[in-house]
Amino acid sequence: MVVVKTIRASALGGDSADQIVSEFRHEAAVLSMFGHHPHIVPFVGASTDPSSTLALVTEYLPFGTIEDQFKRQLSASQKTRIVGDAAAGLLNMHEGGFIHRDIAARNCLVDGALRAKVCDFGLCRRVHKANETSSHFEHGVGPLKYMAPESLQPPHVFSTKSDAFAFGVLVWETFAEKKPFAMMTAPEAAAYVLEGGRCLDIHSSDIPNAMQCLMAQCFQEDPELRPSMTDIMAACRRGVDDLTRVD
Repeated sequence: MVVVKTIRASALGGDSADQIVSEFRHEAAVLSMFGHHPHIVPFVGASTDPSSTLALVTEYLPFGTIEDQFKRQLSASQKTRIVGDAAAGLLNMHEGGFIHRDIAARNCLVDGALRAKVCDFGLCRRVHKANETSSHFEHGVGPLKYMAPESLQPPHVFSTKSDAFAFGVLVWETFAEKKPFAMMTAPEAAAYVLEGGRCLDIHSSDIPNAMQCLMAQCFQEDPELRPSMTDIMAACRRGVDDLTRVD
C-alpha cells in the first residue's frame, strides 16, 4: 500500500503557484535521493508536471507516527531504539549535505517492527557538504517549539547542529509522550528558549540517564558544543544496549 500526496492543477492559480510547484519538486527530489535508506520513509515515485496533478508517492506505514505510539506504553528500550532509528535517517541526510529543519515526533513514522522512518521533507535544505557543521542562513521559518536559539533570531542560522537541538526535543516528547511546551503559544515558547529555557519538566525517572545526558548535550546554547548526528546515533545505540542488559 502507498500514500499519495497531491496538489491539483486547479489549486495552482495566483501569484504563489510557482513557489508551490518549486517546493513540491524540491520535496520530491530530496525524497528520491534519500528515500531508499532503511530509516527514511520509502520513496515510490512522483509526478511533478504542474499541468496535471502534482503527486508524491511513498510507502504506507499503518502504525502512524511516533506521536501515535504514545498510547501503546512502549518500554524505555523501545523508545530509545525508535529515536536512534530517527538519528540514523537524519545522519544519512547530513552526510548527503542536507538538513531536515522539521524534526519532530509527528514527522517520524513507525513500522510494524517499531522501527522509525523520518518523513516530511518540505523544510529540508542543502548545506555545504564539505563541512558537516556548516550553516545555512535563511529567513526564520520553521516549527518554533523545536527550533534552536540561533534559528529563532537573526540571522536565523540553520545547520546540522540546529537539527541536533530539535532532536533533543524529539527525545523529550518521545519519553514524555506529549507535545513540547503544551501550555505555551509558539511565540511564548520561542521567547522561553531564547531566555535559556528548555522542555525538561518530566520526572527524571521517566527517561534513562543516557537519554537525559543526550538531551542536555543537544540543548547546549552554543551550537558547537552540541553532538553531531553520528554521536547522537551512537549514544542511542549504547542506550539500547544498556537497557537491554538491564531487562
